[in-house]
Parts: sequence; C-alpha cells; structure tokens
Amino acid sequence: GPGYDGHTFWDTERFVLPVLTYTAPRAAADALRWRHDTLDLARERAQQLGLEGAVFPWRTIRGQETSGYWPAGTAAFHINAAIADGVARYQAAADDDAFECDVGLELLVETARLWRSLGHHDPEGRFRIDGVTGPDEYSAVADNNVYTNLAAQANLVAAADAVARHPRHAAALGADFEEAATWRDAARDMVVPWDDALGVHPQSEGFTSHEVWDFERTRPDQYPLLLNFPYFDLYRKQVCKQADLVLALHWRGDAFTDDEKARDFEYYEALTVRDSSLSACTQAVIAAEVGHLELAYDYFGEAALMDLHDLGRNTADGIHIASLAGAWLAAIGGFGGMRDHGGALTFAP
Repeated sequence: GPGYDGHTFWDTERFVLPVLTYTAPRAAADALRWRHDTLDLARERAQQLGLEGAVFPWRTIRGQETSGYWPAGTAAFHINAAIADGVARYQAAADDDAFECDVGLELLVETARLWRSLGHHDPEGRFRIDGVTGPDEYSAVADNNVYTNLAAQANLVAAADAVARHPRHAAALGADFEEAATWRDAARDMVVPWDDALGVHPQSEGFTSHEVWDFERTRPDQYPLLLNFPYFDLYRKQVCKQADLVLALHWRGDAFTDDEKARDFEYYEALTVRDSSLSACTQAVIAAEVGHLELAYDYFGEAALMDLHDLGRNTADGIHIASLAGAWLAAIGGFGGMRDHGGALTFAP
C-alpha cells in the first residue's frame, strides 16, 4: 500500500526473511540476491560516510539511501547486521554453496568491514560502536546499543567463518585470514553494557540513568507518542517505541542467561509503548520464554490481528507485512520455543 511509498526497510530481513528461510527458502534467497544487486550503491554510501565496506540504506527503493533524517535513518546501522543474519540463517538452513560463493560471502565480508571501521578498540581493549540508533526509534545516536553490538558480533563471526570456508573466493574480494582475524578480535572484545545497580542490561550505555517517561500523565489519545511529543523529549527519557533490548533477547538469546532474560524482559515491559507494529511479536516470543504465557498470547493476538482488526487504524495505507511474519515468529519462536543460534535448531515448547 501507499503508507511507505514503496520503500524497503530492515523489516524484511529482520522479521520476514526468517519465516521465508524456514518455509520458502528460495524466496529468502531471492530477497538477499536483490540486496546483493545493490551492493555497489551500499559501498558508495560507505565511502560518503568515511567508512569501509558497505552501508545498506535505512530506507530505499532501488538501493540509494532515501531517508532524510539522520538519527532515525542512516544512524540505524543495524540493518546491515540484519542482512548478514539473513545470509547466515539461509545458508545454515539451505546449505546452498553456490549462493554462498556468489552472493552470501560478499555480503558478509562487506558488512563485516563496515562494523570493523564503524567501531573502535578503546584504551581498555574493548570494542565499542558509538553514535548509532538501535531498533527503538525513541532513543537515537547512542553508544553501544546492545542489540546492535550483539548483531554486529554475530555478523563479524559469520563473515570470518565464511572466509575460512571459501579462502579462494574470499581472496577475490581482497579478504584473507589476517583480516578475518581482526573481525574475530572485534567480536571477542565487543562491549555489552550492564547496569550493576538494577541488575539489567541498559538498552545502550547510560539509558537506565535517563528520566523515566511520565506515563501517568500521558493520555491514551497521545499515543503514538511521536505524533504528539517532540523527538527531543523522547530521546532523553526512558521510553521505548518498540522492542530493542528485548529483540536482542530473541535473536541473540545465546548471549544471555535465563535470569538475565527474565529481569530484562520485566524491566523493558514497563517502558515499551508499542508505537510500532514490529514490537508485539517479539514481546510475545520472550514473554513465552520467561513464562508469561497469557501475556504472550495477548501479544500473539496483537501481531496476528494488526490488519484484520485494524489495530493501528492505518491498514488503509497498507498491510503490516512484518507483523504478519511476526505472528508466525510468535507461534513458532514463542510457543514452539524455536531458536537458531549458530546454525543449530532447538525447540523448547
């Protein structure tokens, strides 16, 4: 529909491609081939920003960046890790060597190069990724967003593994074991912020020190917040448009303990207003994992009925494809407990 003017966002790789990978893998491969076809433009964008590798656009139709708003546009570098995740997930599911050599390897190499140039090792030897916007668009240009850092970490490791599998093809891209070793170093040293006092992960460095949004004085008709309050105020408060740290609990659940998941979910549940249709499905998945099954079912219903019940009062502008995919994720990943970490499927219903 006309709601987003025909643009493509990260929704495709983060929410839709996992469903296609497990149910219609050829379609997932085709979507990734389209990203590969735009790789030269992504390299050009990286050069414009003084970075190495490829910077895929936050909002695009044919490969150029068409978002005019830096904090919620190009600063959301995590789209690059979502594309790399799509490659690694498809390869693990399909074992498609031709795809990996022709498409996947180059996407992994160029996105890994981006993270290595975007981040840096600090004096303590920790690898930091500063000044980025995570999935929560009510917090912008923050340091060490947990979701972004953990997604980048997986991207770096997947790229190094792919170079090890295909050294000749990697050499044609100018990538070798020495460069791959720098990716592994960055992944090993990746900063993952932690708040000792609260016993939770801050969404990004300093987030849990911000003032909490005044939910009691916010009227029901003032949601979504972005239509009624300035971004300036949203950016400096603890309020989440959508799942961000909780999104990391799903897709990088292997980086958290069970207790951390339970505590993190509880903390961010009180802060997340779901002003995006991309949130309910992820909250359903983690609610189910940590034992809040009735709440998980409510979120499952929200994802599945987003358009059938026109919950956002905007279905006239187009159906919510990622929320529809999210209903599958909530059912299979939430109640079915399916996880895919390191290419190994597990289930915990």
